[in-house]
Amino acid sequence: LPHWLVASCDGDGAVKTTGEARLRAVAAGTDLESHALIDSLCSLVLGSEAAAGAAAGSAASPAARRRPSAVAVRTKAVSHLCRSVAAASRFPGVLQAAFHALFAGDATPRLQQQGAALAEHISSHAALPLLDAAGAHLLAGLLRVTRGEATPGLRPDAPEAVSMRSHAYGALAALCRRAPKLLAADSALPTELFGALRTEEAGARTPLHEALAALAKVHAPGAG
Repeated sequence: LPHWLVASCDGDGAVKTTGEARLRAVAAGTDLESHALIDSLCSLVLGSEAAAGAAAGSAASPAARRRPSAVAVRTKAVSHLCRSVAAASRFPGVLQAAFHALFAGDATPRLQQQGAALAEHISSHAALPLLDAAGAHLLAGLLRVTRGEATPGLRPDAPEAVSMRSHAYGALAALCRRAPKLLAADSALPTELFGALRTEEAGARTPLHEALAALAKVHAPGAG
């Protein structure tokens, strides 16, 4: 699948058409829960810096080091990671992939959208011990999204920016349910999100309400 994914983003029209057709053909029979495939997709996003590929602790030599793939390839790779439950727990590579998609210097709004979707997927499906270990880092990234710090060049009402915040609010709600102690430490967050209700776009209001409701349970007297 990774080979056809790359081909489907090729600059040559004939290669791209063939790649898209083959990607559709093989996708239905591909096991997206395969750790080998998940690691390959993370490698497309991160290049040779992919943590899963360097699990042994040996850094790649300069000659062997690979840069991240083209933005279009990364966007499709992250989209496929969002469809795999196993990928949500493939730490640290998948978390690095989400942050790269969100905050890389060359990230496009579309890639950032997919990064926010992957962050929500991780929050909803990652194994609880992993969330306990990396939740603070994940939460910090989500708050950069809700505050607009991830998209300084986009208008807050741009569809991509609204979609990113929608995913981030959904991720916050999931963290409230699955790792409530992580959110209980931030007593100012409910006030911050409640203030966002005044200006939030319609496309992100429902997940914002859900995040606020989840936070209310976390901070309710006797919770935890």
